[in-house]
Amino acid sequence: MIIDLDSHLREGYFLDEVYRLEEPYARYTPVKAGNGRHHQTRFIHALEVGDPRARVCFKHPYMYDPQLDSELAERQVGGYDMERRRQDIRQEGIEKQVIFPTGIGIPTRNVGGLGVALCRAYNTWVRNLVRGYEDVFWPVAMAPAGCPDEMASELRRCIKELGMKAGHLVAYCGPRNLDDPAFYPYYETARFLEQREGRDAALAYFRQLARQEIQWRKGHSLIGQLVVAGEFPLAAELQVHNIERSKAQGAPIDWVALDGVIPVHKIGIALTSTGSRPHAAALFYDFILSRTGMETIKRRHRVPTRPDVTVPYLQPYRLLPFDGQAMDEFDAYVSLFREIFKPGA
Repeated sequence: MIIDLDSHLREGYFLDEVYRLEEPYARYTPVKAGNGRHHQTRFIHALEVGDPRARVCFKHPYMYDPQLDSELAERQVGGYDMERRRQDIRQEGIEKQVIFPTGIGIPTRNVGGLGVALCRAYNTWVRNLVRGYEDVFWPVAMAPAGCPDEMASELRRCIKELGMKAGHLVAYCGPRNLDDPAFYPYYETARFLEQREGRDAALAYFRQLARQEIQWRKGHSLIGQLVVAGEFPLAAELQVHNIERSKAQGAPIDWVALDGVIPVHKIGIALTSTGSRPHAAALFYDFILSRTGMETIKRRHRVPTRPDVTVPYLQPYRLLPFDGQAMDEFDAYVSLFREIFKPGA
């Protein structure tokens, strides 16, 4: 399969249609100065970000001038006409395209509420543009990097509501680059939304698992001990550190990771508001977080969280931390679990 991973639209020819903004930003909606859809089309409020002198380096208007009657100029229509685009890629032997905006700075680098409005407008527009061609064209969801607080929510909207398959984050916006902590919630949301094989495949797997005459028990330690005792041959979920502790004691038990992925549950520590010795508790925190403290945790077959205190048996695997955003749909997950597995029935 041949996939074009960097295909661009020509939305710059009709910015007034893409960025039809509502209040309080309606006054920034681009106004076309002239007619037609071509490289000479100009707009009031073009919304471009950055130094105009730098953008000149990326413009080659003579190549796209329809008056030159060139094949390249003619093909610009395929930038926004999906049927023409499909014909063009078939001619080149391309089976699928990942689609980006030509003016990528408009939806991604404008700051504040305006940046969010522009990003939402583009994502909604491009999703409607490819409607009916989703088997061929995959538009990438833009992120409003000029307003980091809204990046995660826009990604969720694009994936869950618009059905997009991927997101894009510009390499920098103002003083921020990819490792800026302001972008961390976006990365965490992307990790949470990642669907390795999709919801349908996951549900199919769980429904098959539910037919395996499951015996229900409460408590990870108890379940591990029952497997060791031979009460049943395997368990669908066990805590790795419990199994490693049993192995160290000579128990005939081992574990495997499904598809090389291990879910990780984070355990926190906190001070109570009524604690009688808060300073002593703070010193204990310092110990727990120190290398010595983490080595102590490791010796007790628990999993430490310091990069310099490693657990060799976890290194071959990919760790998938639990994301608190799942709690937003907790009741729905509980209902789905009960519907599929029917515990206690």
